[in-house]
Amino acid sequence: MKKTTNYIKHKLKRKEIKRQIGKLSKSLLFFIVSILIVFTGILEDVNKPEVFSILTDEESKWKPKDVEKEMELGFISKEIQYGYQLLSETQKYLGPQAEDIAMRISGNNLSCTSCHLQSGNQAGSASWAGVTSRYPTFRGRSNAVGTIEDRING
Repeated sequence: MKKTTNYIKHKLKRKEIKRQIGKLSKSLLFFIVSILIVFTGILEDVNKPEVFSILTDEESKWKPKDVEKEMELGFISKEIQYGYQLLSETQKYLGPQAEDIAMRISGNNLSCTSCHLQSGNQAGSASWAGVTSRYPTFRGRSNAVGTIEDRING
C-alpha cells in the first residue's frame, strides 16, 4: 500500500512538473515571438530614420523669437525693448542722430544689425546665438583676457 501511495505521489509530482514546464515554455515562446516582432519592425524601419525621430527637421531647428511682435503684445520688458532698439536703431541712440551729444559714440549711420543680420540670428553673418558661452576669452592682439562686455563696447 505504501508503495502504491508513493507511486501515485510520484506520478502526481511528474504531472505537476510537466504542467509547470508547459506553462513556462508557452510564456518563453510568447516572449521570444514578441521580441522577434519588435526587432523585425525595427529592422524594416532602419532605412527610415524619421521613424525614430520625435520631431521633424523643421520642428527641431531653433527659431528666434519675433521680438517686434512680442513687444506689441507686451511680453517684453522695457529694458529688453531698449536693448533691441539699440541693436536695430544704433544710429538713433549711439550714432550721429543721437539727441544727447555725449551718446554720439558711432561715427556712422549703421546699426549693429547692418552686419549682424536678422538681429544677430542668421547663421554665417556674425550671429550672436550662443556668443556668451565663448567668453571670457584670451585675445592675443591685446595679450589680455576679454569679457563679453569688453567686446560689445569695443
